[in-house]
Amino acid sequence: MNGHATRVGTGANTPFHTATSRPLVLLHPSTQTRVSLHVPSTPQEWIAAEVARDTFQDWLHAEEKSGNLVGFEAAEIEEDDVRRDGVDEQQLVLSAYFLAHVAGLLPFPATATSPATAAVLLAAYNFFSSSYLSHTDVHSLGASLSAPVRTLVISSYFLARSKLETAGRAKDLPKQAAPALLQKVSKGQAELYALFGGQGMNEVYFDELQSLYDLYTPLLLPFLTRASEHLVALATAESSTLLYSHSLDALSWLQDPSTRPEVPYLASCAVSLPLIGLTQLAQYVVYGKGSSLGPAELGAQFKGATGHSQGVVSALVIARDYPAAKGDGSDAWEPFYEQALRGLSVLFQIGLQGTLAFPPLAISPALQASSVENGEGVPTAMLAVTGLELKTLEKKIAEVNSHVVAEGRDESVQVSLYNGPKAFVVTGNPKDLVGLADGLRKIRAPVGKDQSKVPHSKRLPVFSMRFLAINVPYHSHLLAGATEKALAALADADGSFWQPSSLQCAVYNTEDGSDMRTVSASSLLESVFTQIFTSPIYWASKATNFPASATHAIDFGTGGASGIGSLCMRNWEGRGIRTVMLGNRATGVGAGKEAWNATAVPFENKWDDKFHPRLVRTSDGKVHLDTPFSRLLSKPPLMVGGMTPTTVKAGFVSAVLKAGYHVELAGGGHYNEKAVRAKVAEIQKLVNQPGIGLTLNCLYINQRQWTFQNPLWQQMKKEGEPIEGLCVAAGIPSTEKAKEIIDGLRDAGIKHVSFKPGSVDGIRQVVNIAAANPDFPIILQWTGGRAGGHHSCEDFHAPILATYASIRQQANIRLVAGSGFGDAKGCYPYLSGEWSEQQYGVARMPFDGFMFASWVMVAKEAHTSESVKQLIVDAPGVDDDKWEATYDKPTGGILTVNSELGEPIHKVATRGVKLWAEFDKKVFSLPKEKQVAWLADNKQYVIDRLNADFQKPWFPAKADGAACDLAEMTYAEVNARLVRLMYVAHEKRWIDPSLRNLTGDWIRRVEERLSNVNDSNVKVSVLQSYSELNEPEAFLQKFLEAFPAAKDQILASADVAYFLAISQRPGQKPVPFIPVLDASFGIWFKKDSLWQAEDIEAVFDQDPQRVCILQGPVAVKHCTSTQIPIATMLGDIQDELIQRVLADYYGGDASKVPEIDYLAPAPAPVDAAAFAEAHNVAHAVEDLADGAQKHVFTINGVLPPTGEWLAALAGPKLGWLQAFLSNVSIQAGETSIPNPVKRVLAPRHGQRVELTLRADGQPLKLDVFAAIQ
Repeated sequence: MNGHATRVGTGANTPFHTATSRPLVLLHPSTQTRVSLHVPSTPQEWIAAEVARDTFQDWLHAEEKSGNLVGFEAAEIEEDDVRRDGVDEQQLVLSAYFLAHVAGLLPFPATATSPATAAVLLAAYNFFSSSYLSHTDVHSLGASLSAPVRTLVISSYFLARSKLETAGRAKDLPKQAAPALLQKVSKGQAELYALFGGQGMNEVYFDELQSLYDLYTPLLLPFLTRASEHLVALATAESSTLLYSHSLDALSWLQDPSTRPEVPYLASCAVSLPLIGLTQLAQYVVYGKGSSLGPAELGAQFKGATGHSQGVVSALVIARDYPAAKGDGSDAWEPFYEQALRGLSVLFQIGLQGTLAFPPLAISPALQASSVENGEGVPTAMLAVTGLELKTLEKKIAEVNSHVVAEGRDESVQVSLYNGPKAFVVTGNPKDLVGLADGLRKIRAPVGKDQSKVPHSKRLPVFSMRFLAINVPYHSHLLAGATEKALAALADADGSFWQPSSLQCAVYNTEDGSDMRTVSASSLLESVFTQIFTSPIYWASKATNFPASATHAIDFGTGGASGIGSLCMRNWEGRGIRTVMLGNRATGVGAGKEAWNATAVPFENKWDDKFHPRLVRTSDGKVHLDTPFSRLLSKPPLMVGGMTPTTVKAGFVSAVLKAGYHVELAGGGHYNEKAVRAKVAEIQKLVNQPGIGLTLNCLYINQRQWTFQNPLWQQMKKEGEPIEGLCVAAGIPSTEKAKEIIDGLRDAGIKHVSFKPGSVDGIRQVVNIAAANPDFPIILQWTGGRAGGHHSCEDFHAPILATYASIRQQANIRLVAGSGFGDAKGCYPYLSGEWSEQQYGVARMPFDGFMFASWVMVAKEAHTSESVKQLIVDAPGVDDDKWEATYDKPTGGILTVNSELGEPIHKVATRGVKLWAEFDKKVFSLPKEKQVAWLADNKQYVIDRLNADFQKPWFPAKADGAACDLAEMTYAEVNARLVRLMYVAHEKRWIDPSLRNLTGDWIRRVEERLSNVNDSNVKVSVLQSYSELNEPEAFLQKFLEAFPAAKDQILASADVAYFLAISQRPGQKPVPFIPVLDASFGIWFKKDSLWQAEDIEAVFDQDPQRVCILQGPVAVKHCTSTQIPIATMLGDIQDELIQRVLADYYGGDASKVPEIDYLAPAPAPVDAAAFAEAHNVAHAVEDLADGAQKHVFTINGVLPPTGEWLAALAGPKLGWLQAFLSNVSIQAGETSIPNPVKRVLAPRHGQRVELTLRADGQPLKLDVFAAIQ
């Protein structure tokens, strides 16, 4: 029994007892963990086994009593929790301890009992391998274990293997599969590079070396012994410098950690440089020996190598052309050890000469305290600055250097390490770097400061600074002369080993990225010293700018998960290079286990390859742009976004749909269910193409609208309306709320949902929503701050640069770019992804489609008034880098003002909008109580400006037109003014029926005020029906005849209050005038301010300069005509994009464009045979004439999942059967209904299906027999 007296601990693959073996039982008494392994039964070997077991049990008892055991703590938790991937961790621990114990019993040199002990060790090793490593490797096994247990397992495994190899039993060991990564490399299916870090891990590198030693002692001991002796000799020779007071005896420190010097000594450059190199080369030796490869065989796997700063020396060591392993049992790594010692000599000189050239400088306590208190650490000669633009950093450096020059010092500060687009290391005198840090601190945004309402270019930068524990300014002019001294210190004989011709793979220069095999024979070492002492590092753009064919890079340290590999991982996002950090022995992306795994090789996506635009030709012969967005829509990847008022009107929405493009119906113009249903019916009638799907743009921020439109939209889909999608606009819901929304959409049969984030945080929230709903398509619409209408303060590019990687991790996201687009030339860099490569030097980041909004306001079918369209066309617009000026002044004809929601909004800079901007600054920026006072002080100015420039004039006016207050008007003047401002006389219509009714309500009130009560106390109204107001001039004349006193009687105060109340009551269209200057002036002024752009005839004097016109500052430059149909506007862009994709990706050869039946999402790959086997479905294949086949599926026993069953029948290709079985809904006349085929063909017991396929795999017919209900 085992564990809690319920488990049998015989191991996963322990062989049955035979005549030649006997079971040996191991026991951990406290947990009752048992392991039974079979050992040879011959007398000598059995005795050796019993001795091993007994001494092990004694040792186990003693160690447990001393509290030194690890891995048995899980005894108190449930049984399932101590198992990892089917492995009982306590049994694993017990087996590993025994493996190490028996290995320790095997003496060297051999004795008479050694063969028997070796046989027991081999049995234990075989048991361990078969039980725990039959489907994995020891590093993958250890990755999920705690660090102490991982160390135990890995060290025990390699100790036992090494002892068996030394004992001559190597041929008896289980065959070890080569790492799958190296297998891929050998087959040409992967291209591998080596990375070596620099001194950034100065303070912790020795812990990494200690870990290597603890894990792989037998693999490393020969190398570490020689290396330590060599380093001790070098240190002794330079003892006069006083830099090596504790010598460099690394092996002694490893064997007895209590003798290890303190961190300051180990972190000093004179000491750390050679020891970091030793750690890196030890890591390389471990990987080679652990993979059973010699240095020649391992080195041949690498296409190239490079190193960050001092790491280039290690790269040169591993790149050398070494002799092949002999296979005679000798250590194939001996030649490597020799070259490694020379590498350590070079690193020793770099540390020594650098320190001598720049001895430690005293820093005042005050300066030190300032840096430490601000989180930058103790000042040194190297300051890392991360997150800041280079031009800003260089400006501050210039300020510091001006002070340095003024002091007469030749110690200028400089950027020496260009680690990434916003990752730099500055070198210089520590006190100067303190001054730099102090200056940078003054321009940095305070921690946690919300800058979302600040224009992107005006925001304080967010960045971090920290001093590196490196007291020597490597890569700077301050070490001039060190190269010559280092070269002189190395003997000519030693230098002769550093020949470019001896390198078997490329080693990349860290300054210019050149292949160091091309330097002259006499200058290789000089090049190395120069690169490290005085040359800057261009890490991302030069040193690691590997060929496009690169797929993997192994980081040999130091630093583990925090080393140079993590920096490369960020720099290489989207380039398709997987970084494996060998020193990270835990889990996570790029963990070291990936280099050892014998079965799986993770690859990184190359964004350009995966997401670049493609073309397809459908069965009708038409060529389409092929992107994830076009596949989802089954339409071109160009859409018109929801926008009030433009996409409120059925005429324009139907025009876009008839042209074949996706458009969002703006929900903002629909205030009740009746309006929504009427609009959908009107659009269907105009389009007259059953099945054309509609998408609603619904404002999440407007909960009154949201709470009726979202459920209504779902209900209409269930009723058979052609509903396709929903856009959740103006706000991003929580992940939980979004799931609730998406579940409702899915249940209703709606195909997709869109979100419009306005910031990095918003994008990340959409990514979270997508991750929580991986089976539902999500359209992420990104516009940035340059969008027309409401816009954020964000740059268009920066948020995408920061989030593209996370966006592309979710396969269900379609990324759509909006704002500023209006021609194919502007769209194409974003479709191809060239924008990020050309402007920012990073991997290409293609978008999946484009959204147009304010640009289409000038389309021929748009309801924008013609004079308003002309104002849009007349606005010149600006390029992307100038649009932020709209916050301060009209720019390109566009101005930013604050909407009634308090959000920035782009509008054409008409006189009315300029007045709006003026009031934003003078009035609306004041507290409410001060606004009223300002309005009172400037009353006449405000009234004059409203009447002269704004679409909502001042209401109170006398019959002669003179402005007054409402209380100064007569009842007749109010009646006439209402008709003048709300009735479009020359078109004989009211602006809105609700405004006619408002006028009627007021007239009834006036009647009550002016009427004489007759004898029967019954008041007779002149206004018998509101329809009489359809001819308001005639009615007003009639009214005055009935109530002549209205001409002279001034409004009662109660009627003034009544008038103001009905003018702002909910449920009616807001009045198009301003009746009073009160605390609600902002509402009177800003509310309902957009419709006039589509109804200029209703404006006071039809002056388009009065109205508010939504428009983007970049998009408007593409508005050149008012007479181009929307089909032509979008079609021209589509056609040109197709031609550019054809030229760039198909060499201009249309015959290379692949053909598909129709445009739709590509089906998931299906292995029908594997599916049938997995679900116990009988599957037979019958060959037919002309290469056709008949696949017969018969359901037996358990029913397979419906989705998988239909997918298996539909097959992996787009075609009639795929459409027949996969569509969520089908069109029945004018009604959309749930696809009944899914129910009819759902799996049932006894069902038999015969699928006949043509020779090319396309389905001919599907026959279903029995079990149909």
